[in-house]
Amino acid sequence: MEIINIDEASHLLGISKASLKNWEKHGYIQNYDKGYNKSEALVLKDKIEKGEISRLYARANKTKSQLKFIPDEYIDNKDSIGKIIEIVNFINKHNIKTEQAIFLLAFNLMVKNGDIDIKNMYNALNFDSLSLFKRESVYHEFKDWFSFISNRRITEDNEFCRFLLFAELPNEKDILGIIYQSIINEGLKSTLGSYYTPERVVNSMIEENYTAGKILDPCCGTGQFLLAAANYVTEPHHLWGFDIDSVAVRIARVNLFLKYIETDFKPNIFVNNSLLELKEYNFSMVATNPPWGAKFSKDILKKLRDKYPEISSSESFSYFLNLGIQHLEQGGVFTYLLPESVLYIKNHSDIRSYILNNCSLQLIQSFGRLFKNVFSSVVRIDGKKESMDGAKLLQVKNFESIYEINVRRFINNENKIINIYCNNRDQDIIDNIYSFNHITLRNNAKWALGIVTGNNKELIKSEIYENLEPLYKGRDILPLKLKKTNSYIEFNQGKFQQAAPEELYRVNEKLIYKFISDDLTVAFDDKKQLTLNSANIIIPELESHSVKEVGAILNSSVIRFIFKKKFNALKVLRSDLETLPFPLFSTDQHSEFCSLIDIYLNTESSFEPIDNYLFDFFKITKENMEYIKTFLNS
Repeated sequence: MEIINIDEASHLLGISKASLKNWEKHGYIQNYDKGYNKSEALVLKDKIEKGEISRLYARANKTKSQLKFIPDEYIDNKDSIGKIIEIVNFINKHNIKTEQAIFLLAFNLMVKNGDIDIKNMYNALNFDSLSLFKRESVYHEFKDWFSFISNRRITEDNEFCRFLLFAELPNEKDILGIIYQSIINEGLKSTLGSYYTPERVVNSMIEENYTAGKILDPCCGTGQFLLAAANYVTEPHHLWGFDIDSVAVRIARVNLFLKYIETDFKPNIFVNNSLLELKEYNFSMVATNPPWGAKFSKDILKKLRDKYPEISSSESFSYFLNLGIQHLEQGGVFTYLLPESVLYIKNHSDIRSYILNNCSLQLIQSFGRLFKNVFSSVVRIDGKKESMDGAKLLQVKNFESIYEINVRRFINNENKIINIYCNNRDQDIIDNIYSFNHITLRNNAKWALGIVTGNNKELIKSEIYENLEPLYKGRDILPLKLKKTNSYIEFNQGKFQQAAPEELYRVNEKLIYKFISDDLTVAFDDKKQLTLNSANIIIPELESHSVKEVGAILNSSVIRFIFKKKFNALKVLRSDLETLPFPLFSTDQHSEFCSLIDIYLNTESSFEPIDNYLFDFFKITKENMEYIKTFLNS
């Protein structure tokens, strides 16, 4: 059995390490003590590519997708969309090479801008006369570009040349970037981590952080952030950009020529892997939307690990954050657009530690979903390269709410979680709860995944008959109770893709929790029921609490409030559950609490008396009690 590590396995499968860990959790691949079985990974890859595991096929093949779409969130004037569609359809219909199309459209723009003074464009494409160009730098830019992409297809009588050279282009700030994004497929965007940012977001990030001096975008794409900064920068040589996408770099350079129409200059925008090759330092500002989840070759990844030892996750945006902070002058500012998961996922604790140790956070703003066909929620993070002496306040813009948080509390959080949805009042409530004597589930419970069938359609039945028994899913879980299920299965481990040891399903008492959820819902089971992998299992082993007590506490408003405020997750993770506090009751309190639980389980009474008992135990004021209930019900 050849064992490969997590980086090699994720590279082989073409997914991120986070996705691999998720697949492992769902039983698609097994993690042995030192890594993964390469043969098993290859078998899994083959099944995915053949479409045998449809759920993974859809996810893995996003990087191979041929889907193309217009990034309408990036378009300022919606009336432009019709014309953009016409140009994009023309390019696709004639199978024009991407860079040739962009070159001709860029030439078109420069003529209309007055930079190229000609009546016959085709003569200009020979680049024999510098006199036709207003600026020498523009002449050399296009001559060099033309020599790189020229072939027999760019001729005077060619239909696609005529169309693109004379096409009426919509008046958009980055029309070339919009068209470029519209003609490259989603697979390439996903591989590069390349999704462009709405102009309103870019403008606010620059406007609210602008600092005089050199400004850097280390992964500039077509130059959105540099164009926004150009509204404040009079000298174009102060703007620096790098990208590995040569077409995007060409567009960025043209965009700066169009912005600084009276200046003859060579843009400081280059085709370059800035993570490995950037030599310039002492920037006053770094502003960017870095690639998320971009794939690196083994050779590049090794070099990145050597150069950025602080980053253990191999996540592309973490490397770019590290790079930006390194290259800032002391007191310089950064503003990044990132997936919200950077704030709380354990895998990203490396970059959180680096930021908190080297910078002061100034602002975090939540946007929710921002990019078309990208389902991750997005945050903007602003900071300053300076030591964090004393209490530093972070401003949080959470949709309609604006509040301040003391950054120092993040340093004390486990895994340096930056829980921005927990304001100062929330934190005071949580600190009060944790101040009571308590115990946690860490090292005090057994855990098990529900059954991964590998083929729900074949193995799960909607009617019960011989050898079948009830199967409970996440949707069947209520506080301390299970709904009547309409799913049935025969327990046969040989047929399942993965299942826990049978004795974990058959224990006398266990808890079953809904896995895919932003809230805690936990059922008590004393009938040895089976669960699907949307309903996972806890078997508490606390001397101080019965299984029913643990379940009641987990369902309580007090603990649900802590869970939602601390983790703000869409999945209920074992690592999060292990941090929650279980109060240590006196003998009388234990007896009273258990009596309330028995009444709830054996009658039609509400859960409210259990809730109120814990509110009283933790001495939560009436105002805070209403505050918690309002939050949980919103």
